[in-house]
Amino acid sequence: MKQQIKYMIHLDGIRVFAVGGVILEHWASGLPKIIREFVHSIDFGGLGVECFFVLSGFLITLIMLDGKDADQSIYKSLGHFYVRRILRIFPAY
Repeated sequence: MKQQIKYMIHLDGIRVFAVGGVILEHWASGLPKIIREFVHSIDFGGLGVECFFVLSGFLITLIMLDGKDADQSIYKSLGHFYVRRILRIFPAY
């Protein structure tokens, strides 16, 4: 029996950090030099992007493991994954 992956609200904090870091990095370019140097020295933008990729990898792995638990082949599981991504992203184009 296929088990549905539920929404994980605790991951929203990681999403906020990832998006917020990139926004802060861009926003800091218009701030005074001392604040701009502080933000660039910590590299909030780079940390946000890395955090986003780690989170994406974690969620993709959960989807792949869910397919494995449902006794699907890796190719079928990947196919379903990419079809869902295309259907989700395509309307924006």
